[in-house]
Amino acid sequence: MPSKPSAPKSMQTKTLPNPVRPSDLLKDPDLLLHNPPPESKALSAFDGLVGTILANGDFFITSPNCNTVYEPTIGSDRRVFLRADFLYGPDDPLQWPQALVPGYAHYATIRLPVQDSSDPLYYMWWLPERSDFRCENSTIDGIGRLKGMYVDTLKASCENLLKRKEKSTHKDRTTFIPELSNMLTDFLYRLENISTTFDTTCRHLRGLQRIFLELLAVLDYWEVYESLLTGIACPPSNDLAPVMGCFVYNGNDAEMFFRARIRVWFIRPCTELRNAQIRQRVPCTRPDLSLTVKPAPHSSPIYTGPATDPTKYRVIFTHLLRTLRYTNPFSSVQAYREPDTPSPSTAVLKRPLNPGMSPLVVVSG
Repeated sequence: MPSKPSAPKSMQTKTLPNPVRPSDLLKDPDLLLHNPPPESKALSAFDGLVGTILANGDFFITSPNCNTVYEPTIGSDRRVFLRADFLYGPDDPLQWPQALVPGYAHYATIRLPVQDSSDPLYYMWWLPERSDFRCENSTIDGIGRLKGMYVDTLKASCENLLKRKEKSTHKDRTTFIPELSNMLTDFLYRLENISTTFDTTCRHLRGLQRIFLELLAVLDYWEVYESLLTGIACPPSNDLAPVMGCFVYNGNDAEMFFRARIRVWFIRPCTELRNAQIRQRVPCTRPDLSLTVKPAPHSSPIYTGPATDPTKYRVIFTHLLRTLRYTNPFSSVQAYREPDTPSPSTAVLKRPLNPGMSPLVVVSG
């Protein structure tokens, strides 16, 4: 009689050590699957559609609503610097999910990149080629602006967003909204009116894109997602929101974002594995597989410190704003000093006052 097929390895029940140690997970990562939930079970925020081990087995990470686990930017000594694409790599909330940080919850609602080039929002992630740059008739080579068709598309998107902001009943909920609105106008003016080098134009464009996407995320957070996160309203569908999502390490936060249909990754210590049900173990997706990690020329770290310190995001913003400023002559130029001049009482005349006077006559005061 033929033997009965065995269950797939990923679905076999595992016996957990008590307590679970990091070394146990490193030795047998499939311990994550010690108690997989049945396919018929509706997952909760504490369950894992997928999961993986993290930080040498000290932690594990699960997602109840996403089949990919992105490598989190963990560490107390993160080094943030500008990359060759004028963004900030995995520490950049425009490019990679970030840990939930008080005051910056709207980073979880930053839109995912639009891939359709016929959609005007596509250009909020677009980086131009030199062929998209129009050189001016100038005595200085390499000075110009983006071609008009791109500026017009960007301008229309910005104006529509600013109109939405003006109509929003939440525009006074946070100082982010008026500040970002003013900065968006400033960056748009630069792209429209200032002729400069291609690299500086790219920096101005990245500034406009960042401000646009963050303002859009703040408005979306208050107008769309805040009521879902708090449970006041229910999501209109079971589809995941097309936003970045976030890493959390608190059960209440995991439940809120899961309820709002926002992608969430829940990080827990390995000792909590007994309480987790995970369907599939997957490897972490590394940022270097999809992001530009090469540093920008002459780039140096602008921040070194914990990944969850709000200072990291303030420093990124400050670094961005440098593209709107010129060198400060009051602090960067050596002060002009009058040459030391002798007083009139001791001045030696270099030439005679009249033809009969010696050239070395001293004039008394």
